[in-house]
Amino acid sequence: MTVHIILESVNFILRKVGFDAALEMLDIFENHEKIEKLNIDLFRFARASTSLKKYPGLSITDASTVAVMKELGIKKVYTLDKALI
Repeated sequence: MTVHIILESVNFILRKVGFDAALEMLDIFENHEKIEKLNIDLFRFARASTSLKKYPGLSITDASTVAVMKELGIKKVYTLDKALI
C-alpha cells in the first residue's frame, strides 16, 4: 500500500468520523504485520505522472497506485473509486 493511500484514508476518516478514529486507523496502518508501506520515489512519481496525463479522471494518488501495481505485476484492484474501474 502506498503512503499516499494511507494519507488519503486517514484524512477521510478524520473528516468523516473524527480524530480518535483517524488515530486508530493510522495505528493499524503503521503496525499491521501484513501491510507493506511503499514510498513514491522519483521513478514511481514519473510513472504516475505519465498515467495521469494518459487517463483523465485519475487523481495523482490513483496514478501512483497504478504505477506501483504495474511495477509489482498486480493486475487486479478492489476499489469503490470509479476512476480505477
